[in-house]
Amino acid sequence: MSVVVHWDVENQQVPAGSSVASVCNRIRAVLLERFDCISGLYAYMDVTREKDKIRTQLAMMGYDIIDCSSASGKTGQVDLRIIARALSPAVPNAPKQVVCLISGDGDFAYAMSTLRNTRTQTVLIY
Repeated sequence: MSVVVHWDVENQQVPAGSSVASVCNRIRAVLLERFDCISGLYAYMDVTREKDKIRTQLAMMGYDIIDCSSASGKTGQVDLRIIARALSPAVPNAPKQVVCLISGDGDFAYAMSTLRNTRTQTVLIY
């Protein structure tokens, strides 16, 4: 079974004193101990607020950077985009994927519960 990772970078940042590469490699190692493969790596952030270095390093580690700029003045763009992507299969009628969320935001509790109700396996890293 494959797993897709949705990382709320604004909520769950790389810990001080840690490198992006070491954190990404640890996430990869933990998930590959349990699942066959990682089918998607997504990092969600307002790119106008995050450092170029973080974005570049995440991209080098294989993450697709999803820009959730709040230029329109609307907050919560990261949450909305993660929920929309996690609840929508990338390919219709494709086998279910495990959804891994990296966040400490309690706003995702309902979405994670909804996924579990459809027998979608979930993993939470916080």
